[in-house]
Amino acid sequence: MGFLVHYARGVFGKKLKRFAELMDVQYSDWDLTNAKKRAASCSDQGKVNISWRLIMASDFVIDGVIVHELAHLRHLNHSKDFYAEIEKYLPDYTERRNLMAKEYFTLQCEGWL
Repeated sequence: MGFLVHYARGVFGKKLKRFAELMDVQYSDWDLTNAKKRAASCSDQGKVNISWRLIMASDFVIDGVIVHELAHLRHLNHSKDFYAEIEKYLPDYTERRNLMAKEYFTLQCEGWL
């Protein structure tokens, strides 16, 4: 698992930086967690936490999770405005959410979650 954690740190760091620049938002810090139930979270202080386990998801899903968390830097809720913010950058976000549910089930069956 050490390799996956190290790999996740590099992948997520690059994706956070790229999408934050694209979305013109700034996060205060970010870190990896060992969470099994929550892929990621964002605090009201702007810290993004991402479970290293998300690295086992497809890039399609990882990008959706990262944009979701960065959108919380503008909207700390799940309002219509929040989802409109996400869809500015990922018009296929609903498809990504559906795929995440399928991938989550697969990871559970494989014993990762």
